[in-house]
Amino acid sequence: MLVGDELDGGARRESVPLGEEVTVRVSGTSTDHVHVHGYDLFVDLIDGSGELTFTASIPGVFEIELEGSGTLLVQMEVK
Repeated sequence: MLVGDELDGGARRESVPLGEEVTVRVSGTSTDHVHVHGYDLFVDLIDGSGELTFTASIPGVFEIELEGSGTLLVQMEVK
């Protein structure tokens, strides 16, 4: 949940098994877009909300952030 361009509760780290389907859901008031680094995936926030589903096929640690403001949402560890 976003309040402006700030994540309620701050960023956290989530572990995901390699090959797992991942869904990123963002809601709030931001008009930014979300970027999944390393996978080069984007989703625009429309009316503050957006959703993106993909397969975690690349091992490592990846930032998921609001691209325009640079706000870190989640560090996703794929292993």
